Amino acid sequence: MKNKDHEFTQRLLSHPVSTPFPKATLGSHPARPQRDQIEKASRLLRAYDLAVNDPDCPQDMASSSSDNMWVGMINNQSALGELVQIVETGQAKLLAEYLRDFGNAYVPFGGVTTCIDGYNRRDLEKSHVALTYWDSLIRLSEYLGLHPVENPETGPWGECLLLDQGRVVRSIEEHLGISTAPPLGIIHTDGLRIGDALYHYRHINSLYSAVRLSELSKLTPLPKESHIVEVGGGIGIAALYANRLGLKSYTILDIPITNLLCANYLISAMPPHSVNLFGEDCKKSEIKIMPFWTCRKYEKKKFDICLNQDSINELDEACRIFYRDEISRITSDYFLSINHEYFFPKTSHYLFNSDKRFRRITRSPYWPRSGYVEELYKVME
Repeated sequence: MKNKDHEFTQRLLSHPVSTPFPKATLGSHPARPQRDQIEKASRLLRAYDLAVNDPDCPQDMASSSSDNMWVGMINNQSALGELVQIVETGQAKLLAEYLRDFGNAYVPFGGVTTCIDGYNRRDLEKSHVALTYWDSLIRLSEYLGLHPVENPETGPWGECLLLDQGRVVRSIEEHLGISTAPPLGIIHTDGLRIGDALYHYRHINSLYSAVRLSELSKLTPLPKESHIVEVGGGIGIAALYANRLGLKSYTILDIPITNLLCANYLISAMPPHSVNLFGEDCKKSEIKIMPFWTCRKYEKKKFDICLNQDSINELDEACRIFYRDEISRITSDYFLSINHEYFFPKTSHYLFNSDKRFRRITRSPYWPRSGYVEELYKVME
């Protein structure tokens, strides 16, 4: 093992590496041509066009503020700028072809791809990338109580990474009562290979978030179906897992271009009629993907639980305040924040904990990924 690989890999692990070096295999699966892909691309274009031309779209929220990372990436040719240009041509065939290749190479940002991204170094050995994903999967198992958390004082220590990977996945699936295998062939996927499945770290993060939402839904005051809203849903992996766990009322709020990528993923991963896009009237749909500003039209306390993961600290202050105010208005019970604190003091903690409309219940390190903080707030009346 090269020293530089060992040093960088160890920084990303929660568990110590022992001898022999744990075996972890990184697999890749390309996107495949999808049935009715032109029809699906046309549907994506309609929703996007309606959103960007919506008279209610707040122009100040789309400003080119240097504090808003997502606006910068849309304007950047090396990130989402090329996709925006293709979408604006209105050509469904061109969009379908682009989406099939999107994310098959390194990207400097995360959330909308499942390739090797900025979480891992580009020149890191594939087995080391896979090991970081395996480390996250064990942390999920530890959270669920299926394996003991290692103890550096008394032991065991340095043994978790040597566990049988297939058995760990089977124990998680038996505990949750669902399949954890991510859908393949929709977008390019790099991931830890376990049997026929590939687990990217974002699949593991999203599965954990869905588990937390399921747990919180059981704490809501009345025994009713919980309505979930996620602010900044990425490509919708958390929504997919939440749906598998029985949370059938899920709304995602995000910017139009991210919504397009999210819709592309979820329409292909689920029955198309179960996903509702902006401008569509599908009352029986289980997942709704909406432009973020449409939350202004929602009635007070429409949702029981709100989730934000890995995004709110990367927005400009106007967007952050907008979301905080709307989360307070449209959420009745809980707000779950999972975010890094790289931009301290511009953090979720400072944004919500100082506001009397939110009462912090817990603040703790995030289980699947070091350097992130999980905070649970009770939304006050």
